[in-house]
Amino acid sequence: QYIWKQWKKFKTKVTNLQKLGLSQRDAYVFASTRKGYWRTAHSKTLSYSLTNRKLKQLGLMNMSKTLQSIQCD
Repeated sequence: QYIWKQWKKFKTKVTNLQKLGLSQRDAYVFASTRKGYWRTAHSKTLSYSLTNRKLKQLGLMNMSKTLQSIQCD
């Protein structure tokens, strides 16, 4: 959700989705959604293109694992 929100402009969303492997048409269709950040972040397309593996490559931490480790302590 926080990554999708960072990509504020339509053109930025399309460009970054293409970098993640979506075709130009699919990136255009998905970037033009009117749904909110939370709903878009939980969609199949974004979940498929922005995997935990890719987030780790970008240097971002896995928030769900961090939360689980805090709750278990």
